[in-house]
Amino acid sequence: MTIDLKLENGKLLIGDQLIPAEIGIDDGSIVKVSRIVHEHADERVDLKGNIVLPGLVDVHVHLRDFKLSYKETFETGTMALAAGGVTCAVDMPNTLPPVNSYRILVKRIDEAKGKLYVNVLFTAFPSKRDILKLVTLTYFFKIDFSRTNFLDFNPYNEGELSEVLSKVSSKTIVVAFHAEDTRETSGSWPMKASAETSAVKYILNWLVKFMNRYDGALKAHICHVTLPSTVKLILERKRKLKNLTMEVTPHHLLLSKRHLGKFKSIAKVTPPLRSSHTRRRLLRYFSEGLIDIVASDHAPHALTEKAEDVAKAPPGIAGAETMLPLLLNLVNKGVISLSLIKRVLHDAPCKLLGLKHDICEGSKAHLTIVDMKAKWKIRGEDLYSMSKLTPFEGVTVKGIPSITIVNGMIVMRDRVVYENVKPGEVINEWRRKGTVS
Repeated sequence: MTIDLKLENGKLLIGDQLIPAEIGIDDGSIVKVSRIVHEHADERVDLKGNIVLPGLVDVHVHLRDFKLSYKETFETGTMALAAGGVTCAVDMPNTLPPVNSYRILVKRIDEAKGKLYVNVLFTAFPSKRDILKLVTLTYFFKIDFSRTNFLDFNPYNEGELSEVLSKVSSKTIVVAFHAEDTRETSGSWPMKASAETSAVKYILNWLVKFMNRYDGALKAHICHVTLPSTVKLILERKRKLKNLTMEVTPHHLLLSKRHLGKFKSIAKVTPPLRSSHTRRRLLRYFSEGLIDIVASDHAPHALTEKAEDVAKAPPGIAGAETMLPLLLNLVNKGVISLSLIKRVLHDAPCKLLGLKHDICEGSKAHLTIVDMKAKWKIRGEDLYSMSKLTPFEGVTVKGIPSITIVNGMIVMRDRVVYENVKPGEVINEWRRKGTVS
């Protein structure tokens, strides 16, 4: 038997142990995992002792495109993800036009096909008008309490919020919440820390009532938490809400307000960067395993937009390519373990999304290979994203993704994305066909 691809001289992370192994891939799937794979292969890759992780997942990215294609396109955004070792991503719906109707979601999915370097799940804002049609195309919805103009109902009204989501309460859906309460502030940037606290309390209180009444399969996910107090609130409610998760971004773990002074608009983000003390406590909570997921919140903008002063420039950091290297650098510094990275970038995201990215025979071959010894100096000009701006400019990290494999095909190797290889698929189509990968 001749297979398509054989990965030789690699190591698998089993628990906290690294086990020598080889992997055989054929027709997009893993066909052999063994100490030695004896089958002949059309292509053999010597991993030189590097570590093979199951394909990593970024649950929060903004691929832009549509009328925002001057910021990022489906191609450049997924190239950036592939360069960062990500094999699957969740695209947020605040596009132009916003994805708040069945028609726009269909249009977005259709336009993305054939342009993706990684697998992408396309999401929508829930709509009173279209929720029953939307749920036939996506199972991931976003509610942004900081910008309610995307919605055709008032999320601050518990009755209206329940009315919309009760229509799909019997289905397994994910609802992600941007938790910043505009009632706590004028809505101008930066919102106070109390805006996050207020929104999270409101969401959690509503969730308990909603789940007690409907006892459905809804999964609630709190996006980009920035406060240790928020983490505590969510942990307390997890005792009652089994399907509750939270995410944190690398920039909120590693950057503080002082970086805003240095990088100006490049470091402007929503929610805003917090104090050094708050950041250190958040990093400690993360290192202790208290936070479910890390997501990049990749939010690219044009150079001309970020050249504006801080008050006028749009918030957002292009983080798809730097997320994993920054976390691997923390492993090499002894701050976190590699198994924690696997948990927050694979295990928990896959559970949230209902995906199967395991390294086992019969699974689709989505793999992230990391070189823990290689160093990389982060430079905006080297990024695949159209946004060449990063507040991590000049930072040297140790530990990088060396190969990204999507649907059995190598899309990135040694920081080079193969531009003629676009194996990415639309995850929404998997659910429509009744399959997961």
